[in-house]
Amino acid sequence: MQERRKFRRSASKETASLESKEGPKQEGRLMDVSSSGMRILSDVNIKTGSHLSGKFKIIPNSGHFYVSGEVVWVQPAKDPSQGYEAGIKFNKVSTIPIYTS
Repeated sequence: MQERRKFRRSASKETASLESKEGPKQEGRLMDVSSSGMRILSDVNIKTGSHLSGKFKIIPNSGHFYVSGEVVWVQPAKDPSQGYEAGIKFNKVSTIPIYTS
C-alpha cells in the first residue's frame, strides 16, 4: 500500500488536553503526530467536524505545543475497551497558548 501522508508521523504516548465549544475539556492519549495533524485515543466519541484547541508535549520534560484544528475522522479503537481513535488536522500550531473565541 502506498503512503498518502505528506508529512512523516512520529509515535508518541503523551497526553493531549483538548477542548471544544461543543463539549467539556477532555484528555486523550497522543498516538502519533506530524506538523499537519495528530491521531489521539479518547474515551469520548468526538464528533467529526468538531473544532478543537488544546496542548500536548511530544517529549516529557519539554515545552507544550498549542494547537487548534478540526476532527476529520473518528473510528472505534482496535481494542473497543480503549474508546475511539480520532484524526485531527491542525489549523494552527504554536509554542505559546492559542486563544480562540
